[in-house]
Amino acid sequence: MEQAIASHRAVRVCAVEEVQTPGPEADVIAYVCPEPSLRDAEWGDQRLAEWRGLYEHTYQGSLAAGDPDLNLAGWLSSYTGSPLKRTDMAAWLDTTEERIAALRPGRVIEVGCGSGMILRRVLKHCTAYSGTDISPTAVDYLQQALDHSPDTTTPLLLWTAPAHQSFTAETEYDTVVMNSVIQYFPSVEYLDKTLELAINATADGGHIFIGDVRSLPLLELFHTSVELLKTRPETEVGSFRAQIQRMADQERELCLSPGYFSMLSRRNPRVTGVRILLKRGRYRNEVSRFRYDVILRIGRTASTEPLSAEEILHWPDSGLPLQSFGERLSAWRGPRLTIREIPNARLSSLIALQHAIAAADPCTPVGEVVTHSNGSTVAGIDPEDLWDLARDNGYHLDLSWSAGNPNGLFDAYFDREPPTGTVHRLEQDLCAYDVSRHANDPLWERLCGALLTELTLDLRESGTKLPDRFAFLHALPETPDGQPDRSALRRLPWDLTMAVPG
Repeated sequence: MEQAIASHRAVRVCAVEEVQTPGPEADVIAYVCPEPSLRDAEWGDQRLAEWRGLYEHTYQGSLAAGDPDLNLAGWLSSYTGSPLKRTDMAAWLDTTEERIAALRPGRVIEVGCGSGMILRRVLKHCTAYSGTDISPTAVDYLQQALDHSPDTTTPLLLWTAPAHQSFTAETEYDTVVMNSVIQYFPSVEYLDKTLELAINATADGGHIFIGDVRSLPLLELFHTSVELLKTRPETEVGSFRAQIQRMADQERELCLSPGYFSMLSRRNPRVTGVRILLKRGRYRNEVSRFRYDVILRIGRTASTEPLSAEEILHWPDSGLPLQSFGERLSAWRGPRLTIREIPNARLSSLIALQHAIAAADPCTPVGEVVTHSNGSTVAGIDPEDLWDLARDNGYHLDLSWSAGNPNGLFDAYFDREPPTGTVHRLEQDLCAYDVSRHANDPLWERLCGALLTELTLDLRESGTKLPDRFAFLHALPETPDGQPDRSALRRLPWDLTMAVPG
């Protein structure tokens, strides 16, 4: 059976094991790592069509009824399914406008302009503005609204197009905006293609602003936070962990490691600056906790002197409370100061709970772990407190993730001068580019479903005995000598397996 499955054209590697089930019987389970070659080229187009249909349905009837300056159609909480708080989103919009305006935009194209929240704010800063969206309803609504606005004096051009068809060889921009858009891309390869087009369409000295990027290192933590609100307290930890793994594997939106962006300067010579930024604001929701912004500088290399040892401080080694650090910053006379590995108050309590769940016995009820964890005190720094300190002491400040750390640690870059050619280096820079380290696969569930069907049919046609269940994995656990760790496979949660279709 194992040999027959391993010989399939769409199987990279597999192992077959007999595993004890939650009941009295044992099941034969085939653990399979799919080969991406099975992926149909049309799947990406179909996923884009699915998103287009979803937003056409969302926008029809809801755009005209909303506040044109803060139209939250489609902005729903993953925790409640209700619209995100208007006060939170107003703060989100203010800080997003601030970041884009700081780039001094002139000739702008916004890819995925949606209801026009960013467009209405940024338009006044520009000499010309173009906007595209995959939804014809959104483009028509925005065009009609702006046609009747007496305040619209900036030349404006809107049209319906997916991201990869938003750029032409004849038009050059100094600012490209893709805000809260790329999570709907069907694959990292589609993002690669779109970014290459955007880079080619950006003039030297221009910028590409990519907002609300979903964090891959924090993906499991995000799903943990969501599932905790839906899970019954008596659910066993082992089943809960399997559910989190399943939700992360089946994530339909594109999530990216910050390292993907930090390596763009190596992969494309026109990218001369990369700033990876935590979200601004004191509000606490999934946007401020699990998303980040990226600013790419195109052309015109700006040299930055390497930091000396005395300009780098590791927060865990300093032992400084926030007030004492503020006094130290006030006394600092250097042009730049970098603080590494700062604990993030937005995430610290949730991370402590995640660690408690990971360490708990698989048979322990989740509710019991949560109750014990709630009594612990977890330290952390609110990023906004550091932005306040920087402002009060005459510094510009970038806050970036620490090496894509899944514990949510971040670095602070204090600088007397505005950042331009900065490249926020992360640990992934030390390695060769590996897409599996930097992006999830939004089509993974579809790939596994297709392979399950094809394997079942092929095994039946060949007369080969079928396993009782399949488990599709990104990689098999390995022994030190590189062989499949079959003992580790047998310990994987049974909940991660899939029944063979009848």
